[in-house]
Amino acid sequence: MPRLERLCGHPLYKREMQALEIYERGREFCRHGWDHLLDVARIAYILALEQQLDIPKDVVYGMAFIHDIGRAAQYRDGTDHALAGKRLAQQILPEAGYSSEEAGWICGAVAGHRSTQKTDGMQAETMPKDPAWKLAEILYQADKLSRRCYDCPASGACYWPEDRKIQTIIY
Repeated sequence: MPRLERLCGHPLYKREMQALEIYERGREFCRHGWDHLLDVARIAYILALEQQLDIPKDVVYGMAFIHDIGRAAQYRDGTDHALAGKRLAQQILPEAGYSSEEAGWICGAVAGHRSTQKTDGMQAETMPKDPAWKLAEILYQADKLSRRCYDCPASGACYWPEDRKIQTIIY
């Protein structure tokens, strides 16, 4: 998928991913590198297929690959990673070949991926069929489902509430 190749090879993307890797080197909890991004992408794509959404595969994967790109900024200066990620995605996606409409969907999903209640300031009930809202819902679910709490050595010290931890393999 050429657009994904351009996204992942973009100098800004590479710089932020390298910074994130350095920030999370000693982190005992979930990390946000390639293992996580690939898990989220695959789960998100499965969810999109199950919901029969007509969204291109490289849009779903692009969303997953870029959703945590703002984490380095959060480590650097405390900026919410979803908002920092949206700003970075707005720069990267057009240069990777995503249309303005697709970039808008992805940026909305990135901005809203930490909550099922909003996407870029819009309430769920006002936009249930909007692709950005559907992508944000899928991204939220895939991001959580990608966690392997059942096999994590730091699970006991994790700040996540027990009822949110993934305790079994998801089928």
